[in-house]
Amino acid sequence: MSQDNHLRTSPKVASSIASLKWMELSFKILKSNFWSFLSFAILILIVNITLTFLLALVGIFLSFCIYMFFSASISINSKKIQNAESLPLKEFFNFNQTNAKQLVLSSVIYCAVFLMIIITAMVPSAEIFNFTPEQISELQALDFQGQIKYFESILIESPEKYSKILQSSLMLTIGVFVLESIMFFVPTLLVLHPSLNVFTAIKLSTIGVLKNSIPFIAYGLILT
Repeated sequence: MSQDNHLRTSPKVASSIASLKWMELSFKILKSNFWSFLSFAILILIVNITLTFLLALVGIFLSFCIYMFFSASISINSKKIQNAESLPLKEFFNFNQTNAKQLVLSSVIYCAVFLMIIITAMVPSAEIFNFTPEQISELQALDFQGQIKYFESILIESPEKYSKILQSSLMLTIGVFVLESIMFFVPTLLVLHPSLNVFTAIKLSTIGVLKNSIPFIAYGLILT
């Protein structure tokens, strides 16, 4: 996307040090509206955690919806800040300009792929968690620290099981990283270009990240 909000037919290739410029612009925008950004982020985080704990899988889906709208709101207001010194917190909840249907659809895709990644990653270590009724009762009788020690004893007794846990963890990490990379620009593209559909946005987001893998890796390391 160019500076005048015109959608490019093909994502631009940024320089290898572009991540430094991105950080500079991010801090400049954040500094001008620090408390609004912080309050909005904390509120969204609390709502997401609450939904996930109370509604399980339904809560996870709703959390992904909120995440997409959260990202879209950040994109909208970051653009508005270019023409205004500050924005009140209530502006962050103004979704009149968002591409709502496509954002919800992107949330469905995000959630479905995320669950597929978790299920696939758990396959190598599935047998480790195949407990008998007696073992389940024993685990339920333990406190959290006791449960951790119980799992540690299982892994110590069988290095093969430990290897499977590592394999699952690696698959999960890589899968989530790829998913996050693919979906990185989707909310921004959908909200700044309402004529786009989610599949075109995913395509452009994927190409953009692939073409700029070095700056994005550097950007992630700096944030970390």
